[in-house]
Amino acid sequence: MGEAWQGTIAVIGAGQLGSSLVEGLVRAGIDPGTIRVSTHSPEHAEALAERLGVVPLPARAAVRDADLVVVAVRPAQVVGVLDDLRESLAPGAVVVSLTGAPSLAVLSEHLPAGIPIIRAMPNPAMAVGAAVIGFCPADDCPGTIARRVHTLLEQVGTVIDLDEEQLGTIGTLAGHGQAVIYYVADALVQWGVMAGFPREQARGIVAAAVSGAGATLTASDLPPSAHQHRVSTPGGTTIRATSELDVRGVRGAVIACMEGGRFA
Repeated sequence: MGEAWQGTIAVIGAGQLGSSLVEGLVRAGIDPGTIRVSTHSPEHAEALAERLGVVPLPARAAVRDADLVVVAVRPAQVVGVLDDLRESLAPGAVVVSLTGAPSLAVLSEHLPAGIPIIRAMPNPAMAVGAAVIGFCPADDCPGTIARRVHTLLEQVGTVIDLDEEQLGTIGTLAGHGQAVIYYVADALVQWGVMAGFPREQARGIVAAAVSGAGATLTASDLPPSAHQHRVSTPGGTTIRATSELDVRGVRGAVIACMEGGRFA
């Protein structure tokens, strides 16, 4: 989509999202020596450095002269982190927030004037290059910079351009939705064990089934229901199995759980 990112990347916060991004970038071929990682737990940063070859540093040192600063702390910590780091940011640095809040307007209030700001809402599948990432630059972010960051994030997943108010929704659908898939997969593994498979073998079978279903959905424009109908022989065991889900209200439960977990 544009010029690849060249320069130093500072990742502030190495929890689930931050460490997934770092792992995905290294996996995609980004030089780990250009990635600085800062986290409240020095031991965690050192472990990432040992495993991936990235550079562990305190936050202010990490952002100093960094070309790209990625903020991946908890939403309630973002403002405090930016206030602490604003004097250490390089004049040409780009700031990307991976958090569900605060808004671009609030972020800009806690950063020096002229700093390009982007919000991106990913899920942890960045680690394996398979994330879904909502992408929204601030109105005054230069298009060339937005395209470069967009290209960088494309190395760890599918990037979808969205209005800012849609970022929370994609965070729910792609983030919480992933957890729902894991939940269902775990139930399938449990049944596989009950049916006689060793747990690891059952896990592998379910992983392949989920992967195959995902690849099929990706390769087709048909809705999921159409694929379900294609594998459901009239009077067969598959249609009886999925009908049991309807009897037990699973569809409604999934919709309710997603609504209950919606990002504000």
